Amino acid sequence: VYVGGYFNQLLGAAPVPTQVRGHAGAFDAVTGSVQPWHPNVGGTDLVGNASPVTALLVHGAQVVIGGGFAQVGGQIRHGLAVTDAATGALTSSLTLAAESRISDVAALGGGVVYVGNQMVNG
Repeated sequence: VYVGGYFNQLLGAAPVPTQVRGHAGAFDAVTGSVQPWHPNVGGTDLVGNASPVTALLVHGAQVVIGGGFAQVGGQIRHGLAVTDAATGALTSSLTLAAESRISDVAALGGGVVYVGNQMVNG
C-alpha cells in the first residue's frame, strides 16, 4: 500500500515499527510493516509553499508521484516524478515545472499518464 502526505516517518508493525520516509512510503498490506520504497520527497513548490505528495499512481513496475515538492531522491523534480515501485529510485529523467501542486495522476492506456493540477494563472 503506497501512501503520500505531510509526514517524515511511517509507523509500521514490529520488528522495526518506525521508519524515516519523507512525504511518501509504503506498507505491506498484510503485515503492516513499512516497505523499502523510499523516494525521499522534499522541498517546496515553485512559489515557496511546502507541499506534500498529493497524488500517487501505481503503473506496472513504477509509481508516479504528484504534489508540490521540489526534489525526489536528491534530484530536482518539480511536482511530478516516476519511481521504481520496489525501491523508490527515479526511473525517468522527466522534469516538469508545475506552478502549483499536482493533484491528480491517471493512466488510461497506451503508456500515457495524465496529470491534473490547480491552475494559478489562466
